[in-house]
Amino acid sequence: MSSFIHQNSNLFPKIFYPKNIRNKFIVFCIFIFILCIGFILGATYEKSTTIKNTAIVAESTNQKVENLLTDDPIFSKTIYSPSKKYTVLFLSKTINNNLETVNNVVVGIGPYEDTIVYSALGGGAGGPSISSDSKIWSPDENYFYINESYPDFVNILVFRSDGKPFANGQQYLDVNKLLQSQTGYFMNNGETWVSNNEISFETYKQGVSKSPNYIINVKNQTLRPG
Repeated sequence: MSSFIHQNSNLFPKIFYPKNIRNKFIVFCIFIFILCIGFILGATYEKSTTIKNTAIVAESTNQKVENLLTDDPIFSKTIYSPSKKYTVLFLSKTINNNLETVNNVVVGIGPYEDTIVYSALGGGAGGPSISSDSKIWSPDENYFYINESYPDFVNILVFRSDGKPFANGQQYLDVNKLLQSQTGYFMNNGETWVSNNEISFETYKQGVSKSPNYIINVKNQTLRPG
């Protein structure tokens, strides 16, 4: 039989020889493996880019600003610092077939926005509505804050104007969170800068007729009655 195959090798193309069958099977397995890896990575990417229904979605410093700017925002507002050294851009856009709104805050030097420091689902999804005005800047313009309005409380988030995180690695300072953890009180508006590093604000607490004002040092992230 072997002599017959040897003498009539043209009747049996090389692809059917045992050695070549083994090699092609190995190639086929490698191909299937690569396809599986690609599918897994694709599914992971899709899952990681899905915005969940939570108040703070992400600090979003890994997103590209130009992607936000090329989208059609439903709201856009730019606030410059008094000296025009810094700028803050507020952008809102819709996602999930216009069922939800995402609010973004972008900061930069001068007229150039280059760092996304905040991204959150809007009030329609149970998250905050955000707003700010020209009073957001510290006297030395090294910090600014944004207002958050929830259905049952208000808050401010403080950022560095250069878009960098604070010394503890946090992208922003959540004032209401710090206040509640240390005092049990909630913020109640009235916020104003009293120095380059300090903000004064009103508080409230259920069952307390006269709640104190507090002052927060945003650099050291400490509180004191004020």
